[in-house]
Amino acid sequence: MLAVLGILAASCDDDLVPPTPQQNPQEPVITAGDITTEKAGVLATEDAAAIPSIDLKNYYDEATAEAIPVPVLKNVQALNMNEGAQVVYRLEISNTASFSDKQVLDLTPGTTEETADIYYADPSEWNTAHITLFGQSPKAQTAFYRVPVYVNIADTDFRYDSNDFYALVGEMSVSRLQPDFSIEAEYFVYGPFIGGNTPASGVAMQHSDRDEYDDPVFTYFFEATESEVATGYTLMVAPASVKNAGGNAQQCYGAGQEEGVLTLAGQPIKVEVAGPYKFEVNMKDFTYTIAVAPKVLYAPSDGAKFNKKCLELPTSDYVTYQGLTFLHNGFTLTGQKGWTPVAYGKGDVEGSIKAIPNGNSADDQIPVENEGSHWVNVNLAKMTVETTFVKTLGIVGGFNGWGETEDPELKHDSNYSVWTGEFEVKAEDVAAGACEWKIRANSEWSVSFGEPKWEGNVTVENQAEFDGANWKVTEAGKYEVKFDCSTYPYTMTITKK
Repeated sequence: MLAVLGILAASCDDDLVPPTPQQNPQEPVITAGDITTEKAGVLATEDAAAIPSIDLKNYYDEATAEAIPVPVLKNVQALNMNEGAQVVYRLEISNTASFSDKQVLDLTPGTTEETADIYYADPSEWNTAHITLFGQSPKAQTAFYRVPVYVNIADTDFRYDSNDFYALVGEMSVSRLQPDFSIEAEYFVYGPFIGGNTPASGVAMQHSDRDEYDDPVFTYFFEATESEVATGYTLMVAPASVKNAGGNAQQCYGAGQEEGVLTLAGQPIKVEVAGPYKFEVNMKDFTYTIAVAPKVLYAPSDGAKFNKKCLELPTSDYVTYQGLTFLHNGFTLTGQKGWTPVAYGKGDVEGSIKAIPNGNSADDQIPVENEGSHWVNVNLAKMTVETTFVKTLGIVGGFNGWGETEDPELKHDSNYSVWTGEFEVKAEDVAAGACEWKIRANSEWSVSFGEPKWEGNVTVENQAEFDGANWKVTEAGKYEVKFDCSTYPYTMTITKK
C-alpha cells in the first residue's frame, strides 16, 4: 500500500486507489493494515466504559517551569514502509461530536529508546487549543478526540487509508493548566444600607450566564437616598467563600489608593451623591466603576434618532429595560437623548451589548432586519439585548376562540406609538363567559399586554402592562380600542360603539 503512495507522490495523473487495509475491532488495539496503534498514557483506561480524565496541570513542572509531554498513543508497528517514509499522527480535539469546530495538535515520538514508539502532545499547545474551544475556565470539560494517520514521503503528507479513517476516536475529560488568576463563582455587596455591615449579610451581585473566567464582571444596581448619603452610603465586596465562612472585612475588597481599583482589606467605597447607580467590578483585573443607572433607555436608529418614534424603554429595577419603539436598519442604546454619558452598542457576541463612547459609529449599530415597531428587551447586568419585530398588534380573546380565527388588527399612527382598532363580542360570547381579551403581537404570545396583575403596582387609569392579565367586557357589542405606548405606563382605552 505504501508503495502505491510512493507512486502517487511521483505522478498526480495516475488514478490509483490504495487497497483498504484489514481492521481488527479488538480494543484497545486498533489495527489498520500495516500500521497498528493503541491508546497510551492519558487515553488508556482500565475501564473500557469510562472516559479518560486528563489534568494538564499534571504535565507542568512548577519547580523547573518546564512542560512535560503528554503521552497519547503508542505506535505498535508500521510494516512495509517505503525508504524514508514516516508515520505521522495528529490529535484532533473538539467541543462537539461533529468536530465542526476543532483544534489540531501534532504528536511527536519520544526521544529515548524506551519511548520511541510513544507519541506525545505538547501540554502548552494543548492548553491553548483547549482555551480556544472552551474558554478560560479551569473546570473540567468534556472533549471529543480522534487521531488521523498520515504517511510522510519526501516532505509530503498522505492520508493513510481514507479521509474517514482514524486510529483512535473517543471522549475525554480535560482540565486546563491553572490560570494565573482565581475568580469565584459568586460575589456579594454589603454595607450599612445593603444587607448589613458584615460579609455574612451581603447581597448577591448579578452575573451573566457565561463562566466567570470568561466574564469576570459582576454588577449590582442600587439607589442611594439623600439621607443615606448624608449618613454614609458605603459598599464592600465579599467573595462567596468569605461570606459563607463568616469572614471579616480584612478578607473583602474595598477601594484602593488608586481611583477605580479594588484592593483586599481596602477602605469602604463611598457614594457621595444620591441617585440610582450601577456598581460594576472586574474580579480579574480588580477594577470597579460606579455609574449613574439610567431611569429609561432610548434606542435611536438611523430612521428615528430622538424624534417621536424613539420611545422610552422603562425599567423597574435598573437592570431590565423593555418596551416598544420604532427601529430601522440598526440602533444603539442610550440613557439620555444624546450619546453621553451612557451609551451601548453591538457587543462581540450576537445578542450582546457593550459600552461605547459614541453611538454615531456604524460599527456600533445593533442590526435589525425590519423597519417598524419592535419590542426591545435589554439586560444591563448580563449586557444583552433581544428584539422582536412587531409585524402586527391584534386583539385576541374569547370572542375569536383565543386565536382560532384571525386576530382583529390594530392600526398604528405615523409614530408607531398609538394603535387603534375594534372587535365585537356577541351575546352568546357573554353568556358563555367568553368575554375576556388581550392585545398581542404577531398572533402569538411572546409579546402581549393586559391589565396589571401584581399587587402593589403603581397603576394609572386603563394601564396596560406587558404580559398582564385579561381585560373583560360585560356587554355584547362592538368595541373600539386605543392602545397608547407613547409614554409609560402604557394605556388602553376601550369605548363601546
